[in-house]
Amino acid sequence: MNETYKRIKELCDSNNIKFSRLCEEITGSLGNTPTWNKGNIRNEHLVQIANRFKVTTDYLLGKSNIPNLEAAEDDEVMELRQQLAERPEMKTLFSLTKYASKQKVESINNMLQQFRDESGHGDYDDPA
Repeated sequence: MNETYKRIKELCDSNNIKFSRLCEEITGSLGNTPTWNKGNIRNEHLVQIANRFKVTTDYLLGKSNIPNLEAAEDDEVMELRQQLAERPEMKTLFSLTKYASKQKVESINNMLQQFRDESGHGDYDDPA
């Protein structure tokens, strides 16, 4: 079974909507139902489905197991995700420490705080 079809079907079932009804709602026709059953869904329809169920297209495509990133994250987490995406050095730092023990991460954190204090910068936001 195609992963996209499977996820859309699960969303339909959990929202008491027939898969064929969703297809008709999005495309205006039942004629696309067999195509959708194979997972062949046009991009604009995929976006409409994601919006309909308030999930991401990555979730529908099976690229993520988190249905709705915004609901799962607070503002600080969203900011951290943005930093990881925009700053390669932050991504490297995270990658190097993600499997470290709590004690090692605390040690690295203390070292970074000491570096920050010695540099005269009061926060981490100033890259200078």
